[in-house]
Amino acid sequence: MGGAKGGGMQTSPQKKPLLTRLQLRLAEARFLTFSALIHTVLIVIGGSVVLFKTPRTADDFTAPEGTLVADSTTSKPPDDPVTPPDDPVKIEAPVPMPNSSAIAAILTTAPAPAVFNLAKLTQPTGPSVSPGNIPSGPESKPGKGLPGGGNRPGGTQKFFGDREPAASGFVGTFYDLKQTRAGKPTNVSPDEYHTIFRKFVREHWRVSVLGEYFHAPQKLYTPQIFIPNMPADEGPKAFDLADKVQPSRWLVHYKARVAPPADGTYHFVGGGDDVLVVRFNGKTVLDRCWYQQDEEWKTARNYDYGYTGIPNGFARGDALRLKAGQFYDMEVLIGEQPGGLVFFSLLLEEEGVDYNRDARGNPILPVFRLAGGPLPEPQEGQTFPPYDPTGAIWKAAPMKTGGTSGLDEFFTAK
Repeated sequence: MGGAKGGGMQTSPQKKPLLTRLQLRLAEARFLTFSALIHTVLIVIGGSVVLFKTPRTADDFTAPEGTLVADSTTSKPPDDPVTPPDDPVKIEAPVPMPNSSAIAAILTTAPAPAVFNLAKLTQPTGPSVSPGNIPSGPESKPGKGLPGGGNRPGGTQKFFGDREPAASGFVGTFYDLKQTRAGKPTNVSPDEYHTIFRKFVREHWRVSVLGEYFHAPQKLYTPQIFIPNMPADEGPKAFDLADKVQPSRWLVHYKARVAPPADGTYHFVGGGDDVLVVRFNGKTVLDRCWYQQDEEWKTARNYDYGYTGIPNGFARGDALRLKAGQFYDMEVLIGEQPGGLVFFSLLLEEEGVDYNRDARGNPILPVFRLAGGPLPEPQEGQTFPPYDPTGAIWKAAPMKTGGTSGLDEFFTAK
């Protein structure tokens, strides 16, 4: 049957068995499922990266180099970068914290806490004491008042000074020329007394001239030399020497470093019974003692207030052209020769000031003072010369108070 062999019917490809086809379908389904799972995992991981690892630039958190405070035109925090917390729900704008150098600067420049000493804040009471005139030195006592203010029981010794060291004032040393340093009698006569203190003044106020004589261990401190007429024994009493020194032939040597309150030309004015001499900046500028027969210094003008009858009244001292705030060495010598009564007054006249005048035409001058506050009150029968209570207060520099030799180093003989 050759025709059947060349043009007969063709048969369709043979189909795979059913079991094989099912296995293929199952394999395809597993592949798709695995592929979908893989893509899902990748999508989740990718989303997590985007959510948790959102990048930030340095400009958002880094201040320009060298600055501590952010510029007003930018919102950049001023200090080191701050890493946000891991929980994205709780992310908030970071609060800039100062770096270590800024903290050190704050701690270094912060003012120290004030320390108040309640004892120092206590002020003396009195109608004429102003806060600016309260003594402020280390030895000031609360409620005590100013040196020289008031009287100690039994007399008026406080006119010569106070026992307590003062921030501003003269330092006074008492000498008894009738005794040696060891307390033995010298038999110095009134004339010899006069010769000794004149030698002290003439030889540039050398303390060694008085060094061989008895001097009180107790020093006194006073802001002024303004002692009314009183018995001469008040001098030794003031230095606790009433039982050791007779009230005659004694001296008190006061020292201070002083500065005027304003530029100007000044004159010391005053007198003493028996001795009052003033040295200023190495030169004797006022000498008005009761006995004037041999003093080397001479005045060009006298003011006769009729006070105590001192010969020629009060002397006007040399003109002193001074600078405000500049300190000058100043010494005052007072003393009594025969005993009886004493007084010592040191006033101040400034050129160009129009002062009130007494009935004789003399200017009524202020007391020369190194501290404010009330003057000691005179006892019955004691009087002051006319004076102006409103004068300016001069400044005084602190001085050593250990002894005569310690004080001498502030003054150089010229």
